Amino acid sequence: MNKLTFEEKRRKVLSLMLEDMKFTDIVDAYYKDYSKYDISDIEFPKEDISIAAEEAREKVIETFNLDGWQVGGKRNNVIVMTSRNYTDNDKVILDFFKKLGYFPAVHSTDIYKVHNKLYTQWSIIQLEPIYQDNINDEVYGKRWLAHLTPVENVDKILKEGIIPFNKNELFNYIERCYFFERDMVTFHDLKKYCKKLNDAYINRKENAKYCILKIDTEKLDNINFYKDYNWINGSVYTQQRIPPNAISIEDYINII
Repeated sequence: MNKLTFEEKRRKVLSLMLEDMKFTDIVDAYYKDYSKYDISDIEFPKEDISIAAEEAREKVIETFNLDGWQVGGKRNNVIVMTSRNYTDNDKVILDFFKKLGYFPAVHSTDIYKVHNKLYTQWSIIQLEPIYQDNINDEVYGKRWLAHLTPVENVDKILKEGIIPFNKNELFNYIERCYFFERDMVTFHDLKKYCKKLNDAYINRKENAKYCILKIDTEKLDNINFYKDYNWINGSVYTQQRIPPNAISIEDYINII
């Protein structure tokens, strides 16, 4: 089914507004200018601290008088749906969350239909904490981590190590290296995640080959690990380089 053109959506908006005027919460949310709200009395956390996601969700609702349907998220992230009617709305929200210790992992803008009613232009911003407590005791209590990478990267990794980076077109993550606690995932799990990683790139390959690399935690020194809440239990990340002497090849995975 073809998507509606912008003009078709505009006409549909006018039609909906004439047919049903019971969605004032959506209209009111769309015409809010967040720069008009005073945040001078807000108590922000000290530097290098991210407040809990539940508290962050409550703070943004209270501060900018948002409706509950505009704010969501799970575990440690916050998702905010904001009006694009005012130019600075996104900047105000992003600056606010930066002070709470959060960064925008995903930021998309488009014409959305809210509550199956009104077509207007909105931003969807997924925010995640910059700072977390490390889980070093958990990670170093196990011998092996697994890292997935396209096979063409393997030779370089075995020479230089795994270096934090972000080349994912769907997410705007701070530079990190991602791993699985090896005892928490099966080979079938890893094959499924390789496909997801491949699909996350715009220039994804139809017949990609990935490599499972094993990381020996006994050969790591003073590297901090943190829980990655966007994957399954046992998903972790670090912002530090993993040295090549701790890395070996476990297996290869073909994605068809």
